[in-house]
Amino acid sequence: MPIAQRATKALNLELLPVGIHDPVELDRTLETAKESGVDSLYVVSSRHTLANAQRIVEFANRQRLPLVAGWVHGSRQAA
Repeated sequence: MPIAQRATKALNLELLPVGIHDPVELDRTLETAKESGVDSLYVVSSRHTLANAQRIVEFANRQRLPLVAGWVHGSRQAA
C-alpha cells in the first residue's frame, strides 16, 4: 500500500484504504464507497478480494466505476 499512497500523493488524488476480512464487511465497504461518491476502485489482491472478485467487478459495473485490481488468476472469469 505504500506505493499506492505515494502515487496518489504525486497525482493529487485521495486514497481511502479499507480492509475487508469477510463477505459481510465487503458489502459494507462497497456500500460506503457508493455513499462516499468514490470515482474509481483500486483493489489490492488478497484471498478475500480474489474470492469475491465477481461481486467487486459487478459492483464496479453497476456503479460505472473504473476498477484496477491486482488479480491474476480468475480475473478473466470475473470480468
